[in-house]
Amino acid sequence: MKGVLAIFEYLPIRTFNNSQKIATTALVKICHNEKISFVLIMPKGGGQTVVFEKQSVQVITPDSPLGKALIGKNVGHDFTIELGDKFLDYEVLDLC
Repeated sequence: MKGVLAIFEYLPIRTFNNSQKIATTALVKICHNEKISFVLIMPKGGGQTVVFEKQSVQVITPDSPLGKALIGKNVGHDFTIELGDKFLDYEVLDLC
């Protein structure tokens, strides 16, 4: 846990715009089943939830299925994740 906190404290956070590809430290607004959510892609700390400006943000890593699918995508991309026998459809709405 201490290492994860150090990453959050000291890792430089990049500012992304909607024309850039998604990478580590991106805060991404996504839609799944008409539900909008926010994910923060960090090198460690996946599975944690933080609150930022009254909005719940799920921390994911680039190694997670969702993280792997998001890395390199742009705003407007649709993609599908296969988890076992399920197929989950997502849309990238915004880079915050």
